[in-house]
Amino acid sequence: MTEHPSIRRRARRLGILLAAAALSACGGGGGGGGGGPTAGTATGCTVLEQNQFVLDAMEEIYLWYQEIPPVDPADFGSPEELLDAIIFKPIDRFSFIGSAATEQALFGAGQFLGLGFRSQTEAPDKITVSEVFEGSPAEGAGLARGQLILEINGIPADQVIANGGVGSATGPDEVGVEVTFLIEEQDGSQFNTSAEKAVVTIPTVSALTVFDVAGRTTGYFNFRTFVDTAEAELNAAADQLAQVLHAGL
Repeated sequence: MTEHPSIRRRARRLGILLAAAALSACGGGGGGGGGGPTAGTATGCTVLEQNQFVLDAMEEIYLWYQEIPPVDPADFGSPEELLDAIIFKPIDRFSFIGSAATEQALFGAGQFLGLGFRSQTEAPDKITVSEVFEGSPAEGAGLARGQLILEINGIPADQVIANGGVGSATGPDEVGVEVTFLIEEQDGSQFNTSAEKAVVTIPTVSALTVFDVAGRTTGYFNFRTFVDTAEAELNAAADQLAQVLHAGL
């Protein structure tokens, strides 16, 4: 049976939240993780206990749980090292351990600290801008879908890819961190630009448009991600389309 993409996204989200809760629970604070084998929190704060929590959580909810190799949590110096050893690397580029506060900001408020664009690697030396969030520092710097990123902070694209990708090349996710780019437009022209990292609010719905297709009024919008703020934006988009489509009948 083929898994639906939304199922895959949900599995990744749960894995991140549970792992974050394992760390945030240390020091006496509770960390809600959305359920799991240990009720969403680690039972202790030693490295071994955190490692065991991450392994248990991944075995319980990870989409590729059958690919997790046999490991001993005591062999790893941190939860991050253990996670790196057990994720299904041929496919999984998404799982990581972050703070519970960061994950709550992302999934609860639809916000994150960064530049506000997505990219994809299409060759050992080719990085393409795949999406830019409206109102983000990246949009303000002139980044747009379809452009090529030739350099980040003076580092050529092939070295950026070899050294861990765009996320590593742009530096720490802290407000005010400046990142420079050499960009190539689709017509071959190039320009230098820079942007400073800031809190970015994800517009979950964009590009709402109505087309006339073979004499029929057809509505379209781009839905970006499943976060708590998406419900209201989806409802508003659906209402807007319903009004336009009804008027076209």
